[in-house]
Amino acid sequence: MRIRLLLLLLLSMITTASFATHSTDYTWMGYCCGKRDCKQAVVSIVEFRKDSSVVLVNNIMLELPVTSVRVSEDNHTYWCGFVDNDKVTKENTRCVFYSIGS
Repeated sequence: MRIRLLLLLLLSMITTASFATHSTDYTWMGYCCGKRDCKQAVVSIVEFRKDSSVVLVNNIMLELPVTSVRVSEDNHTYWCGFVDNDKVTKENTRCVFYSIGS
């Protein structure tokens, strides 16, 4: 009985934490960030490479791992950095989202 109660409590905590981190409308942003963590930015792809991608974020060129460059699902482009720093640099970038066809 105690094990079931503990499992229910743990499940409740995990579910609550996931909803607090990501808005349900922005779950497609996945591991990187949620709507409140990302800022709309001008993101353009310069070059796709095997292990990295070169992108322009607000006219700043960055070379990022391919896992950090993703397609946006809402036709907006985003830059996601670390919360305490708004400076667009490779070291401060968690991921970017680019838009296709807009």
